[in-house]
Amino acid sequence: MMKRVLFPAMIILPLFMPSLASAALVSDRVEAIDQLLILNAAQVEVTPGAPADSWTVAIQPSAVNLIGVKPRPFMRALQRRLLMKTWRGLVEKARLPAVLTWWGPHGEERAALTLSQPAMDAKTGTFVFLARQAAKTSRTLGRYGLDAGKPLIPGTLKQATLYLDDEQGRVVRYSVETSEPQSSVSGSSDAPMVLGCVLQPWTVCEGLQLDILNQFPDGGGISLIGLDLTGVEFRYSNLNGLRMNDAILYEADLRNSSMLGTNLTGANLGLADLSYAVMGQGVDVAILTSANLSYAEAYQANLSGVHLDGVNLIGADFTGANLSFTDMSYTTMSREGVDAAILTNANLSHAELWYVDLTGVSLNHANLSGADLTGSDLSGADLSGANLAGVHYCNTTMPDGSTNDRDCWQSRAE
Repeated sequence: MMKRVLFPAMIILPLFMPSLASAALVSDRVEAIDQLLILNAAQVEVTPGAPADSWTVAIQPSAVNLIGVKPRPFMRALQRRLLMKTWRGLVEKARLPAVLTWWGPHGEERAALTLSQPAMDAKTGTFVFLARQAAKTSRTLGRYGLDAGKPLIPGTLKQATLYLDDEQGRVVRYSVETSEPQSSVSGSSDAPMVLGCVLQPWTVCEGLQLDILNQFPDGGGISLIGLDLTGVEFRYSNLNGLRMNDAILYEADLRNSSMLGTNLTGANLGLADLSYAVMGQGVDVAILTSANLSYAEAYQANLSGVHLDGVNLIGADFTGANLSFTDMSYTTMSREGVDAAILTNANLSHAELWYVDLTGVSLNHANLSGADLTGSDLSGADLSGANLAGVHYCNTTMPDGSTNDRDCWQSRAE
């Protein structure tokens, strides 16, 4: 069973903030700091090295987290290009304590290593180390539950994470002009870690196979219910079948991710980017009961068959999205973008579609009975076979370009 790895309470600060002044200054732009570097990758290549009792470990990370241990705890998710800029100062010890974890046939496996001769291929972003087996891990790695594990084996190891304990590392004191702003999150504690990804706000874990938690009845002891994942970058990730009720995914980047069967009841997806995400397909659809999708970006997302009744859709953009067979009854939409979307067989009964751009939208066999189309633009929309009983028209642009003011005199309260 995969072990839950927890981090102690920490305050997460941008690395360029002057509040880390208590660290030893190497120069006016560099500080010495004890740190834990986490490289997360889909796979790692392990080949026999020289001498005979060593291996060459090559890893091309898709996500990188830098955790400050001393003098003040912090965490930062680094983009790979930023890691390359700071690489020279990140690993300065001749022999670096490390733990490599990977996913084997019986769950997560790990090996304690001593790394040396670090090198980097700037063109591919691949990091290479000479590794030797270690009898035990460092105190810092052990504190996070990363024990010695088993002997390392050569080959391609899947879902790999390399944890490096650099007690003499340096971090660049970024200025606002030379680095991307990083939001501060204070009071973060008890953050779980899965496949090297620390599940807390602003983490970057592209391609995360988080659905691996479904293999365990209790999710491997890790609960995603109500978890604060504000601003995380989970592009191309697999979140299928997870229980994420009441999770905070505000401003999360979930582009091209899969959330089939994911329970997002009550989740906050406000301002989230769901472009090209797959949330509906056959009977495996995301559960979004009472969720907040206000101002979310769902460009060309697949929400086919998803129940959106009662979901906050104010300001959401569904341009080009597949909303066929979607239940959007009694929802309120105002000035949302749904142009070129597919709404075939969708249920929009009694929906309030005020000033919504429905240009070129496929609404054939959709149920629009009792819907309010005040100010909406249906230019070029396909309404063949649609149920239009009791539709409220006022300043509505019809598919042929004409304006329908039939019900402007009638109050909706009536």
